[in-house]
Formats: sequence, C-alpha cells, structure tokens
Amino acid sequence: MVQENFTPAIGLTEHLYSALTLAERASFLRQAGEVRPASKPDASRAAAALYHWKSQRPFPADDYFKKRLQLDGLTEEDLLAILGLSTEVYCELIRSPPDWVRELERLYLTPRTLDDDPEFVRYAEEGTKGFLWIAHPLVQDGLRRFRLGAARLPAEGVPFDPVTAERLVLPHLYKTLKGMLDRVMALELNVARLQGVLKGETPEERFHSFCDRLRQMDVQLSIAREYPVLLRWLYIATGDWVDSSLELLERLSKDWDLIRAVLAADAEPGRLASITAGAGDTHRRGRAVAILEFSTGFKLVYKPHSQSVDIHFGEFLEWVNRASFETPFRILKIIDRGCYGWSEFVVHQPCSSHGEVERFYQRLGGYLAVFYVTRARDMHFGNLLAAAEFPVPVDLETLFHGSLVEEKDDPATNAFQLSVMRVLLLPQRIDGSETYEGVDMSGFGGNSGQHFGVGRGGTWENVGTDEMRLDDNKTAPMEVAGNRPRLEAQDVAAGDYSEAFVTGFRWVYRLIEEHRDELLAAGGILDRFGEVEVRFVARGTAIYGVLLSNCPHPDLLRNAIDRDQVLDRLWLGAAQQTHLTRLIPAELRDLRGDIPVFTSRPNSRDLWTSAGERIPEFFEQPALALVREELNRLGQKGIKERVTRKAQLIRSAACWRLSELPCRLPVTDQCQ
Repeated sequence: MVQENFTPAIGLTEHLYSALTLAERASFLRQAGEVRPASKPDASRAAAALYHWKSQRPFPADDYFKKRLQLDGLTEEDLLAILGLSTEVYCELIRSPPDWVRELERLYLTPRTLDDDPEFVRYAEEGTKGFLWIAHPLVQDGLRRFRLGAARLPAEGVPFDPVTAERLVLPHLYKTLKGMLDRVMALELNVARLQGVLKGETPEERFHSFCDRLRQMDVQLSIAREYPVLLRWLYIATGDWVDSSLELLERLSKDWDLIRAVLAADAEPGRLASITAGAGDTHRRGRAVAILEFSTGFKLVYKPHSQSVDIHFGEFLEWVNRASFETPFRILKIIDRGCYGWSEFVVHQPCSSHGEVERFYQRLGGYLAVFYVTRARDMHFGNLLAAAEFPVPVDLETLFHGSLVEEKDDPATNAFQLSVMRVLLLPQRIDGSETYEGVDMSGFGGNSGQHFGVGRGGTWENVGTDEMRLDDNKTAPMEVAGNRPRLEAQDVAAGDYSEAFVTGFRWVYRLIEEHRDELLAAGGILDRFGEVEVRFVARGTAIYGVLLSNCPHPDLLRNAIDRDQVLDRLWLGAAQQTHLTRLIPAELRDLRGDIPVFTSRPNSRDLWTSAGERIPEFFEQPALALVREELNRLGQKGIKERVTRKAQLIRSAACWRLSELPCRLPVTDQCQ
C-alpha cells in the first residue's frame, strides 16, 4: 500500500537543526564569520537558559563553567548568543546541510510502499514492537546498505549466506532502536489517548490503534519534527549497525579456516545459526562482544578489540601452573587478529562434588593474587564464569591499570588502591547510601535478585495498553548468571569456602614472590605485556550507564543543547579528580550511544581515546613500572606479615553478606 493523502507542509531541515550540539552550533557560527542572521536573539530566553545551566553543579563553584566553555572554544557571551538564536538561523547560515540532515529529509519526505516489507509488518504486530514504525524508513535504508555490503562477501567457503546473515543480525538493530523509542512513544501514546484520537473499546485495542497510526507518513513527520534529536540518534544507530554487522561477517569470512583449526579442533561446526550481538557494553560506534552459534552446537565469541593481553595472560597462567600451583588454571584458546579476536565459548557448568567446589575457590583465590600483582580492575560477576571446578575470567581488558598522581593525595583512595579490594573480585557494596543498601557486583559475591537504586532505568507498567507508563521508582531485579559454582542444582554458599579461597591466594602469591626475579628478568613474561592494548576505567561504567539511560527522555530529544546540559554532569567529578577534565570531550563524543572507552599501553604514560587520539603523559608512571615496583616489594622483609593482613581482609570480605557491607571501605591497617 502506498501512502496516500499526504502533502508535507514544510521540510524537516529547520526542525532537524535543533539536533545540532552546542559545539556544532558554535562551529557553524564561526564559519559564518561576519555574516549575521536576520533574526534577533531572544535575550530573555537566553539569559534564563544561561542562569539555569550555570546553576548546575559543580559550575557555581570555582571556575568550572569557564573551563567547560573553553572546551568548545566559547566564552559566556558566546554561549548567551547561541542560546538566544532560533534554529531558523542555521537554515540561513548553513549553505550545505550536513549529510545526516539531507538523508533524514530524503527518507522521511519520500512516499513509500509498506506492502513490500511483509516481514517488518509481521514483526511490528508483536507486543510493543509497533513503536518501531517510527524508524521504519531508517530500517529500510539500513537494510539496503547492509545488502549491498553483504553481496560483496565471499560466497564460497563461509558458514553463511547473505539472506541468513541478514536474518541473524537484524534483531539487534530492532532491539537497539526500540530501546531509544520506548519513552517517547509511551508519552505520545498517552497524549493520543487524552486527545481521544485512538480507536477501540479496550486499552489493548487503543494501543494497537496507536501503533497503526505510526505507519502514517504525516504522523511520522509530526514526531520527527517534535523530536529531531531522536531522529538523529536513530540515524546514527542504524549506520553503526550496518558498519559493525558487515565488519563482523567480513572478519568471520576471512578467519573461518583459522577458527576451525584453532577453536573447533578441525571438527565441522556447521552453518551459522544465531548471533547474540551486544553481549556486553557497546564501544567505538556500536561495537560489542557477540556470541556466534552454529548448527552443530559449536559456539564462538567475537571481540571487536585486541586480544593480545589475553594471549599473554594465558602465558602468565601457564607459568604459574609450571611453578607447581596445586590446582592448575584452565587456559582459554584465543585467536588474536590485532584489532579484534576470537575466543572459545565457556559453558557454565555445575560442580559434581564438594571437592570440585573446593578447588574452584582455591583457583579463584589464585586468580586474585595474579590480578592483584598485574593491577587488574573490574573483575565483576559479568567477567567471570564458573565452568565446573574452573573459574574462567572472560574479560581481561583492565589488566595493568594506570595510576594517577592525585589518587595518592586521598588517604581512602590510596588505601583502596593498595589493597586486594581494587580488583573487584571480593564482595563489596557499591552505590550504597543511608536509604539504599547498594549492590554487590563482585566476581566472588555477585548474585541475582539484587536491585539497583532509583535512577537506573525503572520498570514498565501496563505494557501493551494505552496506559503504558514507566515507573522510575521501581527497578527490575539484577540477573546474574554464571559466576558462581553450583552443586546439586543449588548455588554454593560462597562464604563456606573462604578458607579454600585464602589458601589459593597464599599459594599463588608466594609462588610469585619466590620466582620474582624470573618475572622481572628482561625479555620475561612481564615484558611481553609492554605494548598490548589495555583499558583504563576513567569512571565506573554505571556512571555512564545512568547518563545514557536518561538520554531517551522526551525532554532531551527536542533540542540537543538540553542533552548537552544533562551530559555536563560529567563535570561533577572534576573537583576531586581533575584529570577527568582532559577526558570530557572524548566522553561526550562516545556518549551519543556508547559507553566511553579509553585505552593505554603498560609501558606508556599516555592514554588513547576510542577514536585513537593520544592524550600525552596522562599517568604519573607506566603501569608496568608500578607492577615491577610491587614485585620488588615482595622480596622485602615483611612479606609474611603483608600476606597475613591481605588474607585477613580476604577472609572477612568473603564472609560478608550484602546487608553487612559498609557503604565505603574502612581505612584501616587491613587495607594496606
């Protein structure tokens, strides 16, 4: 069916320019030079907006607001002028609209046929998936570009064909776009209900009436004009999906023979049957870990970043095993391809006896010692899998974590950084307050059923009716799978095995101390890590997650400057952590939909952004130098006492229940 009875009153360009960020508007005005727009700035509106922005913490203190403006090359007067201008100004000043503006106008102003996309029609009939009709022009164009790229992939010697590949990657696009749409569509649904424009006798019928209306071109355009930031965001996400999906399939094609030889042991894996994309946080324009499953049941893990640190970590574990660790570690099979890699899939398996559980925790304690001396971070429940008696870490990006000068000025931070708690393997509560107990996300203690505090997304109510709403005061329980061993179909009480955990820690810690000189020798195992890419966790992922979860709010999708103002909450940490000001421009670029990511090299003081930009001399010392210092201290007098203190801390942390954890770690001799 071709859209009928539609004649657009005006184009989209004027509305879409509301999706220009503050930095983009400043750039266009500078390019305009002496050319001045005919329309006059709205001085009162600008003054009110400026006052509101400057009142946001931490801007009232010190000169943070001035520093914030300097990042965009602005003064307060410049910002005042921009805030007072309407988006009509940019129609006058910009002679050649940006590509995304031209593409969105083309896609949303061109009449189209709905009947030639029966699969989308069937998909949109399920649940709340009808919201996706707003993104249908983008989906169609994304599929067109994907098909062009897929047609260029090899046709022989690969485990998939273009039609199958499209079917397997498309659900990830739908899921991504729908997550962006839900809040806006729920608001528009309730507006349509109150206006009485929905047909049907029941809430369910009126909900389906709303989704049917979204198929109409005039309704789509109305929403596009109301929420231009949303349209731009959907456009970016669709383009990222096309690029990242084709990239994965191209790499699979190129490496298929190698994968079969190394990871499938020359067995026939069969045809590609499913792709679970987005198995972790997205970075670098929508790229994320993916799980690939084949018709024989063979599974494979794809990681869109270097795996060289995983290769060398396996060599480190082999070294510990050869040094007579009584419960040897399992070494994963890895293929490193430089900027990406493949890994064997680890299956969560239960233990068959108490002896296996005992050995599991001995190995886990051994891992804590290895992670501690290699300055690992972020070993939370999602980065650990229990494969029978073997704990297997599945994300090693945060080994050789850098240290900053200012951290040493904070006694509490310094005590934490010197302790085994920094690894995040031991139980510890995060986000705790006087009214909220927080959650334990550690690799050792993380378990299902915990709830994040208010501000972490909320829970949908009355789904599939015209009274659908988001309750921000409720959160869904956290689902944890795979980090803890099971015995007789039950989760093991981790605290019952704290002695086994401490024993494993002592074994490996002392093995490392006894063979310290071998590790420190030139050309030894440590030197192999010198130039590998590792991740620096500038802020907790949860902080970025909260910001991203707020971005789909309808109030932030009408004008990009409103979104800029909310993202300026990144400045909240600047007073205590001044190094963060150097990272904010890169964080803002990444937060268009991704979790920001920064990388370093253990032999370097420099830091790199997700786009490969170098931030020189970010660290006081290279992380590898800090590891060497720590290893040298192992040979000094008092090693026995230090191991004993760490063992006491481990034992007490392992026995804590969530409700008994302090909001913040105590600064005591135990932490040193």
